[in-house]
Amino acid sequence: MLEADRAAVLDDLDAMGSGTANILTALGEGCALLGWANEVRTLYPQLQELARRHLLPLRTFDAAGTNRIAGMAAMALEQWDDAAHHLDAARHEVDTMPNEVDRPVVIHLCAELALRRPDGPGDLDPASLLTQAVAGYRTQHRALLLDQAQALAATIA
Repeated sequence: MLEADRAAVLDDLDAMGSGTANILTALGEGCALLGWANEVRTLYPQLQELARRHLLPLRTFDAAGTNRIAGMAAMALEQWDDAAHHLDAARHEVDTMPNEVDRPVVIHLCAELALRRPDGPGDLDPASLLTQAVAGYRTQHRALLLDQAQALAATIA
């Protein structure tokens, strides 16, 4: 689906403007949410590099962190160590910026990663993380994400 325009739009990060970077992150997030692994596989190397180089720390229109989106892409590809690396960086970013808009989403994804990883949650406490995410979603009136976090919490209760 994305191959035809990939070279023209995505391969040259040095020449990429913020508008194209915003589109790249929106595509990556959308494809990861939809479970489109082939498209995520196409986008992930650029998302990974965009996050590594901090070329676009967060999207201006919704404050979504690039490391969070790269973590979502890595999770969609079941690249658990990469996902953990990106989400650790995303947690650091939401704490230090601070980015209260993206914080509950990052925490929610950390809980999801802890539950999905074949090697277990490690030092993460998914129940505690989901409690924090639910509180953040309630404060921000984000009903769909609130429902998703509560449904995930119900699976571990």
